[in-house]
Amino acid sequence: FPFLLPSPPPPPPPPPPPMTPHSALQNHRCGSELAISCRKCGVEGAEGCARAYLEAPPVALVLCANRLEEGEAEDALRHELVHAYDICAAKRDLTKCMPLAYSEVRAARESECKKGTISYPFCEWFRESCIRRTAANATRVRPR
Repeated sequence: FPFLLPSPPPPPPPPPPPMTPHSALQNHRCGSELAISCRKCGVEGAEGCARAYLEAPPVALVLCANRLEEGEAEDALRHELVHAYDICAAKRDLTKCMPLAYSEVRAARESECKKGTISYPFCEWFRESCIRRTAANATRVRPR
């Protein structure tokens, strides 16, 4: 009797779309757009000695015009976008030591020490050394 057979379970819902940097910026911590500005930076606070940094809230990326040499803007942007992704998509608290250290390692790996650069095209040891050195320098406590 077909009317006595249980109905099949409903199909599972489709998986959510993958998180992209653009969709990550649309969550509650980052607003719908990432503001990017370029200005002369001072020597205090987040600006310190940085070529670029993130401001918050809301998350905004600042390039330091007085510290960027020719050809460095792309690496500085890529480096800070890794941090923006960590804050917005991965919801990491970069005011804490370990999340900041991990974020600096990822940022160095994807920007200053990325594969295929003129400095590190063949030897992985040099690239790993670059990543460690860059991340350590970025997390070093500076006097205020």
